Amino acid sequence: MIEALPYDLHESTITYKEAARLAHVSEDVVRHWVSRGYQDRNGARVHLAKFDTSEGPRVQPIAVLRAECATRTRARRVLRPAM
Repeated sequence: MIEALPYDLHESTITYKEAARLAHVSEDVVRHWVSRGYQDRNGARVHLAKFDTSEGPRVQPIAVLRAECATRTRARRVLRPAM
């Protein structure tokens, strides 16, 4: 069963910890996507936009999912359903 997210994917910003949980990666990976970027499907270098708030650095959930999808596709990893 898929549960609803507590935020809007396009309009909200989330912490690195929430982003890591959303994409099933470590917080370090999210930090790398912000600082170093990742390669999209066309091979172009893309950086996650970082929003500095009083609560700390945040990123948009949809951008995190795009980064995860691009890196998964380039690495030829396959998503496996949770058991």
